[in-house]
Amino acid sequence: RRKESRDDRMAGKAATSQASAGKSASLQTTTGHGILLPPPDVIPHTLILGTHPSVESLSQAEYYGHRMNAFWWIAGASLGFTRDQRLAPPANIAPHLPADLPPLRYKDQCDTLVNRGFVVWDVLHSCKRHGSLDSAIDTTDQQCNDIPELLARFPSITRVCFSSGASTAQSVRLARASFGVRLLYTLHSTVHVHVSHLSRSRAHVHTCTTSI
Repeated sequence: RRKESRDDRMAGKAATSQASAGKSASLQTTTGHGILLPPPDVIPHTLILGTHPSVESLSQAEYYGHRMNAFWWIAGASLGFTRDQRLAPPANIAPHLPADLPPLRYKDQCDTLVNRGFVVWDVLHSCKRHGSLDSAIDTTDQQCNDIPELLARFPSITRVCFSSGASTAQSVRLARASFGVRLLYTLHSTVHVHVSHLSRSRAHVHTCTTSI
């Protein structure tokens, strides 16, 4: 019986080791999107900061490009547009979005956002990750964007919004990024957003555009 128990333990360790090796081998190195900045004649006021784009977002070459991500629906509802007509909003928030807003392609959505003084970027420039979850990022092998340099270059940015909720805030802590004296907002994640969070997220965008 003792021999069987010892063998079982050895088999368990071997399986764990193989699983770890498999997970390690499946880690993918990904590089994020470039920063979205306003044109020179627009003074930026708010930095919208994610952690790192999802696999789907990277394949689409778009910020918040996953069809279930509500970011552009929320931004559009506040800034007067809707996403491309070929895309449908998540079913749970669709009844709560304004009707009859003009549909915009991705580039025009970005232009509308930055022309209203928003900057869009991510904490991580590149990282190793299995899948798309922030929790799957290998924090020992990641390269951070130079957020302090950006904020020093644009002191007019007085608000930083963490678009992926607490996971982005955690990435910021791990990156040891300094924001100086600025208002920091930890927003609800826009992935699988709950309808109860919709009005609060829209209120944040509205506040940023009306109290500059």
